Amino acid sequence: MLLREVKLTDVKDAWQRLYSSNYALTPYSSYQFNKIASRYYRFAPNRYLLRIRIFEMLDDNQTTIMIIPLYGRRNRYYLLGDLMMTGHLDFIYKQDISNEEFAQALALLQEELKGTKLILSKISERSKLNDYLALHYPILDKKICINVNFGSDFEMYIQSLSKKTRRHIRNMYNRLQRAGVNWEVAVMMNTPIENRMKSEMLRVYNSRAADKDSKNSSIMQRLGRNYTNPITISTARMEGNFNAILRIEGTMAAINCGYVTNDNSTVIVPRGAMNSKYAWFSPGMLLDLETMRWLIHNTDITNLDLSRGDEEYKYSLGGTEHYNYFYTLDF
Repeated sequence: MLLREVKLTDVKDAWQRLYSSNYALTPYSSYQFNKIASRYYRFAPNRYLLRIRIFEMLDDNQTTIMIIPLYGRRNRYYLLGDLMMTGHLDFIYKQDISNEEFAQALALLQEELKGTKLILSKISERSKLNDYLALHYPILDKKICINVNFGSDFEMYIQSLSKKTRRHIRNMYNRLQRAGVNWEVAVMMNTPIENRMKSEMLRVYNSRAADKDSKNSSIMQRLGRNYTNPITISTARMEGNFNAILRIEGTMAAINCGYVTNDNSTVIVPRGAMNSKYAWFSPGMLLDLETMRWLIHNTDITNLDLSRGDEEYKYSLGGTEHYNYFYTLDF
């Protein structure tokens, strides 16, 4: 086995090959997302001084079997994409990677990063890397993520929800009907979002962030979200992006922004927000439900992963927990 340091662009083809063939990886591990992250990561104080280091592992046939994208400085390194609002992070590796190959990779990486700490956070429980780490290192923390499996029949999905939730859903649609408002949902998959629409979506997101916490409304934070945030940029233009919009009387009332996984089974939504002006109509839930209805009718996707956080509404939609795990490796 050989581990060598490379540039991101040097391993584009190998990266895309590994990613497309490994369904355990998420869009945050795609070459496109990491290219965007590598371009914009410095536009935040906690990442400004970090240096990117990409390692490629080759087998005895000189075939790339693993790519380890890192950034850090001095004695601390992170997976590229950490210290951002990413959902799941991982090494990039072949589908049939073995624990022995993980062990060899980390032994070789230790030689390159001797005297440092490797902080591995947001490692999904579905990851083969997590399977290896859990056997050999203590789990320092875990964070809840929520996935909604809605299946292939919308009415059956609705009937699977609690009586309380079904009553809330009926009341939600009845309020819209009684108010006589016009509403519509637009879903866009693998479609670039033009700047005017992106700006409108960001106004909803920034306004909702300020509603939750006034500290989130500074000019610098808004500028960062609008122009240099890798989540903003990737959900707007990356291949495999996903965006859903609810409009009430022509005004944007809720948004969901995310990605489709490489096995086309799941939409991951790291960014969702509603316009508080329309809170009476439960626009967030309405958009989630209509998004699921659209996905059932137009795709084979059966999961809406609402990402990190254990908000009550996620459980009311039938969400189930899965976890991100956190490790520190002392080199």
